[in-house]
Amino acid sequence: MQIPKHFTLHGHLWTVEISRTLKDEESAFGEMLYYQKKIIIYDPQNHTYAHSFIEQVFFHELVHAIQTALSWEADTDTTDDTQVDLFGELWHQYEATKTGNVYKNNGSRR
Repeated sequence: MQIPKHFTLHGHLWTVEISRTLKDEESAFGEMLYYQKKIIIYDPQNHTYAHSFIEQVFFHELVHAIQTALSWEADTDTTDDTQVDLFGELWHQYEATKTGNVYKNNGSRR
């Protein structure tokens, strides 16, 4: 699976960047900057994180971006960081493991 450089939410172009320096301990491994339409993933050169871990960080930050776009308030259960992490992990697992095309060789739809 590849992490995109760009994607669109609500008609706005978002940028994804890899940073080799950690902004602060609060940001952990990633940061979503809603008004700048940017996701920053921290992947220091002196660490050897699995690519799947970095992918999951992207999905975690993407979930934050979608929740903010939906105007879900930060103090509600829907934006609890543990839930965001679990949703991001499941979405990542889906994207990384999906295979085939249910319509292929069935004579309909693509």
